[in-house]
Amino acid sequence: MLKKWLPKKSIYLHRVTLRSILSVIGIFVCCILSVFIVSNFSDNTRLIEPKSVKCNCPSAQNSFPQIIPSVLTTIRNEVILKPCKEIQKGSPVQRAIVIYYPHHQSEYFFPEVRWLYRSWVEMLLGQPSTWRTDFVIFTYNFSIEFR
Repeated sequence: MLKKWLPKKSIYLHRVTLRSILSVIGIFVCCILSVFIVSNFSDNTRLIEPKSVKCNCPSAQNSFPQIIPSVLTTIRNEVILKPCKEIQKGSPVQRAIVIYYPHHQSEYFFPEVRWLYRSWVEMLLGQPSTWRTDFVIFTYNFSIEFR
């Protein structure tokens, strides 16, 4: 009895095929390309000239002196650092290697410090006897690894 009361509806189901999917993708790509072309190649801002604006301001040329930099004022002939004298092998030299050692990252930095220490020892073997090179480590807490 219910079937007589309900009107018949016709439902059309469309099948989704590979051809329709490719058509939709092609239309989408064409739309994206056309938007890109229009936005990048139709730039007419170069053709528009800026409008001249009238200014009622007082002239700034009379208020401030005009300074024109010249090439001669930018070149400094002064020697900032004096040239170093050549150090002879017999003259005494004092220098130091100073590093900061973060104790909270000792597992990362200790191999680097150990390598630097070995390099320092090798450097001491080849330097003249009048030279002195100190190895200074700055840290907040003394680490057990340095004993």
